[in-house]
Amino acid sequence: MYLSKRAFSLIEFLIFIVLLLTVGALVFWTVVKVLSAVSTSAGEAKKEVEIVFNTDWLIFDLKHAGYGISVNETTPVLSYCNGTADTSIEACNVASSLGVDDNKLLLIKETSNIVRSDSGENPSIGFILCKSGSEVLNNAPGLDTTKQKCVAQDGIKQLITDTSDCSCSSPPVNTADFATLFPYWSDGACKGYTGCCQNQYCTGIAWFLDEPATGSSVPQACLIVGTKILYRAYTENDGSFNKTQVIPCVADWDVWFGLDSDNDTVIDRWVNYLPTSDMSSDPNGVNAALARELKIAKVYFLVQSSYQAEPDYDYCALHGDICDSSTCGVGKILADTLKDADGTEHYVCLKHPDGDTWKHYRWKMVEINVSPFVNIPYPVTTP
Repeated sequence: MYLSKRAFSLIEFLIFIVLLLTVGALVFWTVVKVLSAVSTSAGEAKKEVEIVFNTDWLIFDLKHAGYGISVNETTPVLSYCNGTADTSIEACNVASSLGVDDNKLLLIKETSNIVRSDSGENPSIGFILCKSGSEVLNNAPGLDTTKQKCVAQDGIKQLITDTSDCSCSSPPVNTADFATLFPYWSDGACKGYTGCCQNQYCTGIAWFLDEPATGSSVPQACLIVGTKILYRAYTENDGSFNKTQVIPCVADWDVWFGLDSDNDTVIDRWVNYLPTSDMSSDPNGVNAALARELKIAKVYFLVQSSYQAEPDYDYCALHGDICDSSTCGVGKILADTLKDADGTEHYVCLKHPDGDTWKHYRWKMVEINVSPFVNIPYPVTTP
């Protein structure tokens, strides 16, 4: 009787151990999954902050397209190459010279150049108003005349000079009844080169995707998946471009523009290139056409938002309606559908990485809307 009771207690103990190990294993894997989810969420949140912070830079550039540029300028202050090799579009020529992989490049011209502030210098933004050779308003904080020059425009935005020393009393500014001075960094503005202004000094700013440069700080998971880096490049005074990494882990991007061709305040058509042929042939100039027609720009990004693969996660299984659909084709994701006034639909399709590995990471579709474009130079008519 004693031995039987002792054997029964041993079996009970073994069952207890098995149950304890089973429950422990379940708890362990639950904790691992929770920690993994927390890590993924933290990574996504970090990426969200990074995207918001850095795309503000792009929004600033787009809103200041044409800032400080006179109506005398013949080249477009805003152009976009959509992956073609159209040599009639300046952005395509800049993309070619920079060796951009997908030949997509957004080119913006302006006198303001906020990137200079990352080297401890004040950004060249602001203006000075002159009246009969005297300064009436100085809205150019931190002006450094040892490193900065000014573009001077008269009251109807015509170019007076592009090498002023930013003084209202200096010729030829002092001979004008009214003048506006726009500062620019003399070591970053250029004239006469592709990507620069042709009739005055200005800064050319290029946004594009490219492979990580040697020494770039890119998460290993992004290198595994094969995403790229969004770069911002700005001109030097010799027309060359100096590029800065902005957002890593971007699979693809595109820019679309809403145009109002008949000036009735309603968008008539959507295009993903600028300028259009009719803008180039406008009798008032390409920038006048841009100022009149361009109402909004939509910028789309497909960004890798997690740095750890999840075997049970499948992006396309969760987004089957937009992933590899018949609308965009295999290898692409539908980001948006834009409709012209006549009902014509345009599909915004972004390429996802090749293979199957990318599906096990989380992705964020980013859309940025920018409007209006008040700085694009437009001829002022006088009575």
